[in-house]
This record gives sequence, C-alpha cells and structure tokens, in this order.
Amino acid sequence: MYRLALVGVAALAWCGLAGCVQSTLSAGDRPASRPVEGIGKGFFDSRVEAFVVPPANWKLDPPKVSDRHIHLAWISPSGDTAYGVIYATIPGYIPVALMPTRLLHEEVLDRVMIGMRQDQGEGVLLEKRWDGQERQMYFEAEGGLYRVDSVLKVRGWSAWALYVGRLRAREANEPELELAGRARDETEVGLDAGE
Repeated sequence: MYRLALVGVAALAWCGLAGCVQSTLSAGDRPASRPVEGIGKGFFDSRVEAFVVPPANWKLDPPKVSDRHIHLAWISPSGDTAYGVIYATIPGYIPVALMPTRLLHEEVLDRVMIGMRQDQGEGVLLEKRWDGQERQMYFEAEGGLYRVDSVLKVRGWSAWALYVGRLRAREANEPELELAGRARDETEVGLDAGE
C-alpha cells in the first residue's frame, strides 16, 4: 500500500509539472562561460538551469518548450548525433522530500518513457542502472526515430535528462557519439552549476 501511494505521488509529480520552468537567476548571478578542453565552450543556460557544454560547431535546434519542460538539443554537423538537456520542475505541493530518491527517479523515468511514446510513437527502455552514490539513473532507450543514452538527475523539485542521441536509421557516428558523451558527462545541473 505504501509503495502504491508513493507511485501515485510520483506519477502526479511528473504529470503535474507545469509552468515553473523559468530560472530565478538574474543575469549577474550566472556563472561565467569557460572552455571545456576538447569539447567547446561551456556556459550556464538559465532555461535549463545547467552548465551546458555543446561541442564546437554543433548547432542548437529550436528549443522545445511546453508547460512541463524545456528541451535543448545541439545537433552535430552530420545531423546524425545530438547532445541534449531536458529540464522540468516538480510543483512544490508534491512531497518530494518524503520519497526515496531511487523511487522518485524510477517514476520520473516512467514519465520520460511515456513522453517518448507520445512524441515518437514508440518508446522502449533498453537498459537502466541506478547509481546510489551519485544519486542518478543511467538509461538507454529507443523511440521511433532516435536512440538515446541518458543520465537522469532529480534534485528537489527539479529533474534533468542529459543525453546523447542518434538517428536509428543511420549507422552510428562513433567520433560524434564519443564527443557528445563527453559533453553530457561535463554537464552540471542546478543553480550553482558551473561555478
């Protein structure tokens, strides 16, 4: 019964995400940009409350914004590979502090997969792995068009999915995937990211 109650609360947390996706930072509070060796220029992006590290010469796709999330993706020169950050907030009335961290990540991941199915018509979770020390979940999934290798981080009322994506219909571009993976791994989340 306790697990069912927690599952219901977590589902409401993701489904009820609404309108809170704007940063509280002012321009003067943002950490400075800086080069990240071998990747490109990293900078704090208040839209996703993260220090992002898009690889040099990768182009920002038009941001995808809904009442639930903000999704930024940088596309490689070949168009085969992407590095992305998805940010969403959980409303304050959800008792996030009372939920076990792993369970909250599991439920957010379920919501991510539902969103993938709605967006791409297909969403299959291939693998997931919990990292209790870092309090984050690694997962790989395939949608109708894309395969993603992601890190899911939930901190308080904020959730981020940092990913490397590639088109399923094309052969993997290993150098681009490696570069996007390094960018993802250098991405820091939270209002103090990049300091």
